Amino acid sequence: MSFQPKNIRELLNWSYANLAAYQIALKQTPPHYTKACWMTRSRIYKGLQAGEMKRASIYRNEREKLTHKDECAYCGGKNVPLTLDHLFAKSKKGSDSGDNLVYCCQACNSSKGKKDYFEWVEVADMPISTSIAERYLKNAYNYCEQRGLLDTDLDKAPADLPFLLTAIPLQYSLPRL
Repeated sequence: MSFQPKNIRELLNWSYANLAAYQIALKQTPPHYTKACWMTRSRIYKGLQAGEMKRASIYRNEREKLTHKDECAYCGGKNVPLTLDHLFAKSKKGSDSGDNLVYCCQACNSSKGKKDYFEWVEVADMPISTSIAERYLKNAYNYCEQRGLLDTDLDKAPADLPFLLTAIPLQYSLPRL
């Protein structure tokens, strides 16, 4: 039986903790989940839930965005003209702030359109960018925290969020080799 979060805080914390486990698994050759991955997930989830741990600052994501400003944040394409894309679509109340903007190629920007990032990567059968997923989850958490929504039951969550709660992964599948 898999974990089923009850409220927005649990969902975002669980996905964030699983993303950390996924990042560790990707560093294995070949990529695979280990006991260390699951221990990390457990430690991070419990720490976040208890308020004893915080997410890494968005500063790291911003620094990475600037370091890789010559490649598409979504597909990794290099030496192609880049555009700015709203991670949370502007039409869905996504802001123009730097933490919601990413550099991406025109093909990815057009393909994603107004879709939620996690919804889009699944439909487009694209690998999840760990840095974009981390940015997304931090932005979603901050958005909900600022509006007092973190303890809202998932079945009572507002329908007009700038991100799609049902698209947020509870687990991250490793790339097929």
